[in-house]
Amino acid sequence: MWDKWAMLTLIRKTAKRVGISAEGLNINDMQQDKFVQAANLVECERSENTPTPSSSENAPSSTTIPASPNHLRKGSAAYWKAKFEMAQQTTRDCDKKSIRLENIPGLLMIQKIKLKQASTSTRVTQVHGSMEGKEVIKVVKRINEDKQKTLQLKQDKMKAKEKEK
Repeated sequence: MWDKWAMLTLIRKTAKRVGISAEGLNINDMQQDKFVQAANLVECERSENTPTPSSSENAPSSTTIPASPNHLRKGSAAYWKAKFEMAQQTTRDCDKKSIRLENIPGLLMIQKIKLKQASTSTRVTQVHGSMEGKEVIKVVKRINEDKQKTLQLKQDKMKAKEKEK
């Protein structure tokens, strides 16, 4: 059955990664950082301190959920307030450790450009809301009249400038 869904070499590699060998369990092939993490959690529970995911700064944390506040009744307002403050502190710490894109040399920042809307005709999509056909025609006529007025004003200004010369 096993050889139907995966190749034998893939099954062996997977088993070796979790510490299973032909002779049984092999601790040397297992992920050593998980042992350190488990030992730290057990030690913290014994000393009744808030548990830390690992002792080293380089080891990745397995959880981003803040630990439960000690000496508070679970579900109380003080419990949730303390838990919220711990989550905020975790967020601030992660923000301080994060990489700032503006500090990376050679990385170009994207500048957004606004597109110009140059249209000669009025589209029905420019009319907002639900209207009847008569109202749409009235709005389109009003928009076209406004366009004609602005064009007329521009032409008048151009004529006035030419007369001044």
